[in-house]
This record gives sequence, structure tokens and C-alpha cells, in this order.
Amino acid sequence: MTAITDIILNPGEKPNEREGAVVQWHYSDMQRMYGVQVNWQSASGEKSMYYDMLMHCKGIKDDAATWEISKNNIFLDNKRPEAPLELLAIACAEPCYPFVFTASKDGIIKSLLNTEIIKKRFAEAKEILFRDFDGGIALQYIDATEHALSQPQQLKKIVTTDLWLSLFFSPIIGQYDIGKIKPLLINLPFFGFQEPLVFNGTIKIDKPNFDNKSQALIVEAALDGPTIIEGETLLSGKLEATYDIDIPGHTIRNISCHATVITDKGEHYLWLNGYQIETKETPPPEKEDAKSKSWWSVF
Repeated sequence: MTAITDIILNPGEKPNEREGAVVQWHYSDMQRMYGVQVNWQSASGEKSMYYDMLMHCKGIKDDAATWEISKNNIFLDNKRPEAPLELLAIACAEPCYPFVFTASKDGIIKSLLNTEIIKKRFAEAKEILFRDFDGGIALQYIDATEHALSQPQQLKKIVTTDLWLSLFFSPIIGQYDIGKIKPLLINLPFFGFQEPLVFNGTIKIDKPNFDNKSQALIVEAALDGPTIIEGETLLSGKLEATYDIDIPGHTIRNISCHATVITDKGEHYLWLNGYQIETKETPPPEKEDAKSKSWWSVF
């Protein structure tokens, strides 16, 4: 067992010694790049997205961490965006980054810190948006985006509806004993639904791997039962996820997730593979067939 602590640590702080494995949040002053590949499948078709997520933990105070995030290098259905609506959605999203917020160690997004800066950046970008995109649909989309950015709850969805961030900020921080499970509740954004779906289950930690450089957190969860959401009856659903935790840092290195939801109107499948990129070189997304190009609702 590794002698570590379950409290938030800053660089240079010494942990209290105790037996057991702990997942930490001492990312303070760390800057990491993660490559994120997401795939969806439902009766309406298949979709995929790849992006780089740059995450910088700028500091920790009063059990809350300040994070700055940026999203870049986006692929839609395994290609660089080309369709006008795809390009418009990305252009409207760009002024939102870098996005700064605080999050507690139990996975709750507490406050947004640069809302006024985002609104100012978007206002400055409008002239270019109107120049590069014309037509009634484009103008309506630009106006709708500006309106959304003026509402804190809509702006907060930049964080809470991103699948990678939702998994990254799930309440997994704390003490673990090998062989024992802990309860876990995950609010998961699911393509095709406006609001996140709630999965209730357990999480446990596996033994360190053969080189003693990482441990795996194993998540198994399910929807609580039949319920009606947005006109669909959710009959069943399950989620399986693995968090690759590095040692000795005890912070998230990779996340893989697979979720299935069955409704009275069909089946929905979701896969995510997110991994820390050690260099600035970004590998291309995995090749696979894709059918739908209706992407602007994602951003």
C-alpha cells in the first residue's frame, strides 16, 4: 500500500501517512493535454468527435480548484470540419476559450470566473462572424449564442455538458481500500438528450499494475429504473468506466467509458477514450464509418 492522504495537496506539501490508495487532486500549477475520442450510436445514425482538451489547474484554495480549459484540434466524424454549420458552431464557440471555473474535490462545478471576459470576446468576434457567415440561419445562430452567453446557467453548460469534463470531475477523489467498493453517482451527458442522465453504482480500485506506475478505478453503474425524459421512456441503462490513475501522483491519466441506454424508441450507445498526451503531437482520431453530419447542436 502507498502511504498517502485523501486531502487536496499543493506542490511542496507533505501528506499525512496512512494506509490505503488515494485518488488526489493536487494538480495545482499543472498543465496537461488530453486527447478525447467520443463516439455515439443510435437509431438515427452514428457520430464521432475528437478534440484536444488543455487543462490547467491554476491553484487550490478552500478545498476548491481553479481550472482554465481550452478545446482545440476538433475532428467531426473523423474529418476536419467543412460544412458551413459545423464551421459556424466552432467559430461561435472559440471566444468561450480559455474558460475559467472553480470545482470542488467532490466534482461540483461551483462558479464561473470569466463570464464577463467571454461575453466581451464574443462581442468583439461578432463582426468577423457576420463577415464570414451570412444567411438567416447563421444570423439566428450567432444571436442565439450571444443570448446564451449572457445567461450564467447556459454558459455553465460549456463545462457540464462536456462528456470528458463530466467524467473527469466525477466524485472519485478520496480513500480506497483494495477489494472494497464505494457508492458513486455520475451525471453523464448523453447525446440525444438535453439533460444529463443519472447513473447510480459503485467504484473500486484495482491493484497496481505490474510496473507499479498506475492503478485502475473500476466503475459499474446503472440507471435507477424506468423514467420518462424528454418524451422517451428510459427502460434500462448501464455504464462501465475505467480511470487510469498514475503513481505516485495519484491523478487521472486516462479515462475509458462505455454506456448503453435502452428506451421505448430505441437503443443509444456511447464510447469515450480520453488519454493524456505527453507531447504536443496530436494523433489523428481512429477511423470508423460515420453517417450523420448534424453537429452544431453539440457545441
